[in-house]
Amino acid sequence: MKRNMTISLLLVLCAAFILSSCGGSGTKTDTAVKVTETAADTVETTTGELKPDLPDSNFEGYEFVILDSNASDTNGVDWVTYDVYTEEQNGDAINDAVYTRNLYLAETYNVVIKEFQGVTLTLAQKAVSSGDSIYDAVMTNFVAASTLAQNGMTYDMYDIPYIDLSQPWWDQNGVETLSIGGHMNYATGDITCIVNDATWTLMFNKQLAEDFNFDFYSLVDNDQWNFDLMYEMSTQVSADKNGDGVRKFADDQFGIIATGDIAQAFLYAGGMLIADKDADDLPALKLDVDRMATVAEKAGAYCVDKEVMVSNHLDSSISTDNLRIGFQEARALFYGECMQCIKRMRESETDFGVIPWPKFFETQDRYYSFVHSTAGKCITVPSTQTELERTGIVLEAMAAKSKYTLTVAYYDVSMTNKFIRDEESARMLDVILANRVYDLGYIYDWGGLYSGLRAVVTGNTGNFASKYESLTPAFNAAMQKTVDYFLEHNA
Repeated sequence: MKRNMTISLLLVLCAAFILSSCGGSGTKTDTAVKVTETAADTVETTTGELKPDLPDSNFEGYEFVILDSNASDTNGVDWVTYDVYTEEQNGDAINDAVYTRNLYLAETYNVVIKEFQGVTLTLAQKAVSSGDSIYDAVMTNFVAASTLAQNGMTYDMYDIPYIDLSQPWWDQNGVETLSIGGHMNYATGDITCIVNDATWTLMFNKQLAEDFNFDFYSLVDNDQWNFDLMYEMSTQVSADKNGDGVRKFADDQFGIIATGDIAQAFLYAGGMLIADKDADDLPALKLDVDRMATVAEKAGAYCVDKEVMVSNHLDSSISTDNLRIGFQEARALFYGECMQCIKRMRESETDFGVIPWPKFFETQDRYYSFVHSTAGKCITVPSTQTELERTGIVLEAMAAKSKYTLTVAYYDVSMTNKFIRDEESARMLDVILANRVYDLGYIYDWGGLYSGLRAVVTGNTGNFASKYESLTPAFNAAMQKTVDYFLEHNA
């Protein structure tokens, strides 16, 4: 493997004080780019900011264009990219953090960050196919990035000068999980806070929790928060409020409100990946079938129980916005959704808290929360881009500075002071974001295995083992095709 992708954050921070520069000074590749031969070591400044190992560079006002999402891209208007570019400050914490970060890049490297918004996969494919280098980088979702990668349309991030994926501004959970054979064609981290938006959380109604004497924060802190308790509590809270003998979303009280993506939340809450890695960093189907079948069986019973659950996988006439409104109107104990929905609940008068998804097994070392594959964002570099030295410097600097501007604004200012309503929930965000799950088996959906297992849960069909067995050959064939391409194309 090209780098040690399992290096811990602690080691990175400690090593920053004692190790000399590892980035080196690259060869000048663009006559319009001036790069000095002296690179500053990665050090922690007196303000506590860790600086990247980059050379002094002057890109002479170059417009660095990042292709990102508009309202027509995957998942629509709610997932328009907002953390790449802004024209001016307006008092909003995240907007102003983007402006501050980009101003820093302009003043430090004489580079101007620009964006072009559209349907990222289509536009990136069109540009690469025509040999056009109009986009310096692409900010897109994981499925789109993987599609570009397995069609030879993006660079291996390890081959881009000055990008150091072992640094803490790159999400190490993603670095360890998303590579194939030591090759990493897209990465995420502080460079985009939309990956936080796409991380699944579990919200709870504080008044209902108090009425039933549920102390969720203590359960989480004491490693006692588990699926069985969640289902039991949902059953206790569920009630036919108007006494008509029929459970209706508009009239009654339920245990949980969620979209059909609750299936992923449960599958990954059990601490397993569909595609794990072998010693050569290659994906392999090493799923513990009995263990996952237990998760699917328990979660499936919950997911079809109309006495306790309201979901658009049970009733397609209910929109995702109406599901959220139902929780805002105190019609459920739990609300399972991505972190972005916390922001959408800012105007809600219902007091709520935030906790991670429960454990399924006592042997689990932690609580796990998955990142949605078509909502979460990552950065990738088109294979038509020729000035890789410039690209690497700008993206590494952008990611590093985002850690101390964009992430701070998202987490400390927006989430914990504007949207989150108590200190305990803010502390729970630490747990959720530190234990994010990325799964190549989910992102690539090789052989339709992930889709098939998801259907088993949402439909409670009870045939997990047989579904797994029937789809395994197609999974292995499709996965091997991707692996072979990665190893050949990135050789």
